[in-house]
Amino acid sequence: MAVCRTLDVSSAGVSLDTAAWFPLGTGVGDDETVDALAVLPNSDLIAGGNFVTAGGAQVNSIARWNGAQWFPLGSGMPFFATVYALLALPDGSVIAGGDFQSAGGSSASNA
Repeated sequence: MAVCRTLDVSSAGVSLDTAAWFPLGTGVGDDETVDALAVLPNSDLIAGGNFVTAGGAQVNSIARWNGAQWFPLGSGMPFFATVYALLALPDGSVIAGGDFQSAGGSSASNA
């Protein structure tokens, strides 16, 4: 299960409230892994790894958390793909690196 800690950003800096851990929905399956995280400019969280579902939605190794629920990111990756690295760009685009031959239906050998 994915969890998150709330960050309080102030002019004095960033403080972590350890009492504020909370689950991100039901997360990914018990035998599945999240290997990379990135935050989009709109504050949505992108998770990549080796998982089929997140929060009950079929997402195929890459998913978006909007603060309330998980969604697939496009059509995801092919079965048995693993995303090891993510980079969110200022325009909201996402670059993913990992062990896969295609992404979203387009050829992308181990991008």
